[in-house]
Amino acid sequence: MGVSVSRLTQSQYFSPVFNTAVFDGPVRIYFSQKQEAYALEIYFKISSRLRSVYGEGLNRKGPSVFLMVHPQHEGFEESFSGHSSEPFAISRLDKDFVVGVNGTLNEENMAQLIDKVVDIYSSSRIQTVNEPLP
Repeated sequence: MGVSVSRLTQSQYFSPVFNTAVFDGPVRIYFSQKQEAYALEIYFKISSRLRSVYGEGLNRKGPSVFLMVHPQHEGFEESFSGHSSEPFAISRLDKDFVVGVNGTLNEENMAQLIDKVVDIYSSSRIQTVNEPLP
């Protein structure tokens, strides 16, 4: 995990605007302190969904999902160029995943985001058990 976090903070995905983070289990959410209530809402929705799917089987094995909540469109575009019109974007960072959120999501996009994070974690768990990720 330490190497991935170090790589993340040195990558195009990280910005000084991310001055706060919350993490537990496989998901780490980075955000601006001004977005704390929104980021915690995302965190609890994802955490609740993952725990409902995996129960106590939710653990730290396998890749992490770094969720970067961008307060402004410009920061999102800098990190995820070519995805400026999308509500969120997903990229790989070594064996981990970086998910960029483009501002505040509506309920439909929030549900899609949560589904994608659960799908990433589910696929990663299967690959971790059956075959190592490249």
